[in-house]
Amino acid sequence: MKNRTINSAQSFVQTSMFPESNKMNVRDKKQMRHLLKSTQLTKAGHIKFEPWILDDENETIVYERADSLFGEIMLASTSKGICYLGFDFSSRISALDDLKRRLPQNPLIEGGSRFHGAAIQLMSSPHLELPLQLHVKGTKFQLEIWERLSHIPLGGFTSYGQIGGSNKNAQATGTAVGSNPISYLLPCHRVIHTDGGFKGYFWGTEVKERILRWEIEENPVVKI
Repeated sequence: MKNRTINSAQSFVQTSMFPESNKMNVRDKKQMRHLLKSTQLTKAGHIKFEPWILDDENETIVYERADSLFGEIMLASTSKGICYLGFDFSSRISALDDLKRRLPQNPLIEGGSRFHGAAIQLMSSPHLELPLQLHVKGTKFQLEIWERLSHIPLGGFTSYGQIGGSNKNAQATGTAVGSNPISYLLPCHRVIHTDGGFKGYFWGTEVKERILRWEIEENPVVKI
């Protein structure tokens, strides 16, 4: 992770990155199926979605890099809310290039935002369920799936079929989940396969595994 000076209000208390532990093996499909079966979806009232309209193509997007528990991230927002959060250490694609790919029409400037501070606080302490305003662009189906992601509790899971409402929609749902523009805060990493497997994550399976292990061990919703 690159050394970077950031606002102290946006700093994380971090003892170690991805601490090793023998408490939970996320590669154990039996354990993962148990967690999947035991998870109850909840209504997440702290996350608000602002609809994207045609005029929003003219919105200036402000982006900023910061440190997180899981490595360097990049956040971006319009005047209406957070429109993007990506991990900025992937060899697959840079977060800035990914943002430009998703929102090619909007002018970009580097800088801070009150929305960024709120997002970083929530990412640092997800169990507090602090208020968050999102302004995301997507199809009606994508927005429905992304909103449902916010119902997955910290330390829990759902399947692609469950989040899509039917196993018949699993493939389309998987595509929508994979195109989620707000990494971690809309927890697409908590969607796994019905057999307990979790391969498939935009930022890489290793990143997903490490996040899941931290969430399960630090914030368990059910006993293993």
